[in-house]
Amino acid sequence: MEQLEQIRQMETIVIPAHLREVECEYGVKILFAVESGSRVWGFESKNSDWDVSFIYVHKPEWYFKVEGRYLQHEGYPAKRFLYYLRGILAC
Repeated sequence: MEQLEQIRQMETIVIPAHLREVECEYGVKILFAVESGSRVWGFESKNSDWDVSFIYVHKPEWYFKVEGRYLQHEGYPAKRFLYYLRGILAC
């Protein structure tokens, strides 16, 4: 029962708090988070850590910056998002 309480605490308190810290520290918005690693496959051990993968976006200004009369743009690859989406839809 103690192990179930630890899992519940990680899922409802610790991991969400850490994700909020990531959002604040890096100025991003996490759109989707999912548990990954050995726990997903049922191969965790007593010493297993918690693996969390997430999809995030920056504020629009991060992608498009107008400087003078020129438009500079920055983007990010969606490949990782599509990889995770493919895995989710396959389940």
